[in-house]
Amino acid sequence: MRPIRWATGVAHTLRGLVTRVHRRTEPLPQLPFGIAVGVSILLLLMAIETGPDPDAAVSEVDELSLLDDGEGFGDTYATMAAELEIVEFGFGRVVDRYGQERLSLGAIIRNPHDAVVMPSTLAVMSENAEGSPFTVEQVYLDHIPAESSVPVGYVLLEPAGDIDEGALDLVIEDAQMWDPPGGTDAGSYPFGEEMRRPQVAVVDIEPLFSPEGYRVSYQVEAQEHLGYVDAVKIAIVFRDVEGTIVGGLPGWGDPFGDPNTVPGYRSIPPGVSLQYIDLLTASIPEGADLNRIEIGPGV
Repeated sequence: MRPIRWATGVAHTLRGLVTRVHRRTEPLPQLPFGIAVGVSILLLLMAIETGPDPDAAVSEVDELSLLDDGEGFGDTYATMAAELEIVEFGFGRVVDRYGQERLSLGAIIRNPHDAVVMPSTLAVMSENAEGSPFTVEQVYLDHIPAESSVPVGYVLLEPAGDIDEGALDLVIEDAQMWDPPGGTDAGSYPFGEEMRRPQVAVVDIEPLFSPEGYRVSYQVEAQEHLGYVDAVKIAIVFRDVEGTIVGGLPGWGDPFGDPNTVPGYRSIPPGVSLQYIDLLTASIPEGADLNRIEIGPGV
C-alpha cells in the first residue's frame, strides 16, 4: 500500500530539522557546554529559593487620625466645639477710593476657653422684609489664643446703600478648639509661646495734608526668642467720645481691598519696633475720636 501523502511530508520535514540542528551544534564543545548550562540552571534555582522574602520587607504602619479618640497622636490633635464671646461691636460708614460708601466693622471677640480656638467665621446678619434672617457677609477669623480678647477691623465688600447698620448683628460660626489629652497644659498646647500675641500701643497721631488724613504711630513688642520676622494681622477699632465702637479697619494694605487677597498682615521683627499707618480722612468713620483709637494684633 502507498504511504499517506501528509504523513510522508511530516516525516520529511522532521528529518530536515534534525539535520540542521546537528550541523549547527556539531562544532560546539559538547560536554563543557552541557555542564555550563546545567550549572547556570542550578544557580538560578538556588537564587529563587534562597532570595529575600518580599513579604518580609513590608512593615505594617498604624493609621493615625487627627480625630482619633484612642491613645497616641490622635489625642493630641482632637477638637471639640467652642464658644466665642462677641464682647462688643459697631458699624460706621466710610468712603473708598472710588467715592463709594461702604460699611466698616469694629468688634472685640473673646476666647473664654483655656485652649486655642481654631479659625472660624464671623457672620454679619440682617433680616429681610419678611423678618427672615440672612447672611450679609462672612468674615474670616484666625486662631484666637486661650483666654484672650482680640480686635476685628473689617470693611464689608458690598456698598452700604440703604443698609441699616443699626439692625445688623454678628454670629460666630463653626468654632472649634484644640482638645489636648488629660494632664496637659491646655492653655499652651499644641501652640505654646508661638501663640502669644505681640503687645501693641499707640504712640502718636499727627495730621497729614496730602492726602488729607492722619499718621498713627504705634509701638510693637514682639517675641525676641523666636528670632525671626513674624506676620501679624493688625486691626484698628474706632470709638467715639463715649467709648462706643463706631467701625474698624484692617491695619495694613488696602483697607478696601478683597480680604481674601489683602488680609491685613504686617511683618513684625522680633523685639521692640516702631510702626505706623496712614489713615485717610474718608476711611475714618464719622464720630470717631482718634484719641480713643485701638490698634492690636487682630483676627
